[in-house]
Amino acid sequence: MNLSSVKCPICGAKILAPKGKQHFTCRYCSFERRQVLEARQSAESSFEDIAQILALKQVYEIYVDGVQTKNLQPFETEYQVKLIPNANHIQNIDCIWSPMILPFQEDLAGFFMEKFRQLKPDGLLYLSTPVMWPFQKNAPLAGQVNFFRSRNIMFLLEQHGFKMAWRKNRFSTKLKIIARRN
Repeated sequence: MNLSSVKCPICGAKILAPKGKQHFTCRYCSFERRQVLEARQSAESSFEDIAQILALKQVYEIYVDGVQTKNLQPFETEYQVKLIPNANHIQNIDCIWSPMILPFQEDLAGFFMEKFRQLKPDGLLYLSTPVMWPFQKNAPLAGQVNFFRSRNIMFLLEQHGFKMAWRKNRFSTKLKIIARRN
């Protein structure tokens, strides 16, 4: 078998994988990347944690990843916050809502660098993602390529200039985090 090495996007470890395959598991941090088998499903449309963001910081606009404008309108009146579909050209904003985006990202470092660039200092980034736990098998989401453990997310946040400000469901299969840009 012809093997090549890939670099773990979480801890940077060198991992041997079959040449041409993007499927690997890091033996150091337990991060797993698989090949896409199905089309990606739509993003989460629940905004139940917006109240937690508003408790941390007074914001008037929240930029939302992976959601269309028509899906945001019912939530704007409920929370008295303007929800705006995220665009790549924006910067110096107070808050970004990125639910269930990480499992589908090919370039994790690029994702976090872009969010760091878009947020102003002390800005908030909301993330939710499924996480794996030992002895627990989760069904993968359609189109999911990244499989995390809770500590992987914490390491990624700190590595890219964010500090955790709030976390929900610490031992759940779905981790929800609000991180503050340094």
